[in-house]
Amino acid sequence: MRVQIKLVVLLSLLLLAPTLSFGAKKPRPPAVPGGAPVTVSKATKACFTDTLAMTGVLQPRSLVQVRPEQEGLQVAQVKAEPGDSVTAGQALAQLVRPDGQPGAAAATVTAPVAGTILHRSAIIGTTASARAQPLFEIIPKGELEVSAEVSARD
Repeated sequence: MRVQIKLVVLLSLLLLAPTLSFGAKKPRPPAVPGGAPVTVSKATKACFTDTLAMTGVLQPRSLVQVRPEQEGLQVAQVKAEPGDSVTAGQALAQLVRPDGQPGAAAATVTAPVAGTILHRSAIIGTTASARAQPLFEIIPKGELEVSAEVSARD
């Protein structure tokens, strides 16, 4: 019986030995000199200040040409200029019959789409024609595309 007690005590000590040394501090390895320097900064909200210089062409994504529905009318009034934002159905120009000609008295040229006027060729006193140059050119929704070459290192 005495041998059994010694054996149980010995086995208990063997099992407890790793747990008793668990709390002991292990020595740290020495710091290695020559490590890379590190800079720590606090994150902040900010706008980008970098700019990218490039040369390219700015062109409309699509273009709508506006022509009169009736032939032979003269431009009496121009109501929109290049750069103006227009809505669909907005009056762009007023057309009238030349003096002494029979037919409808007047017509209004309206914007078929919302967008930005790119070009105006309507000139007061000139005759408007569907076969001639369009009276207005509109960029739908004002959408433009840029085509440019940028350096790979930028």
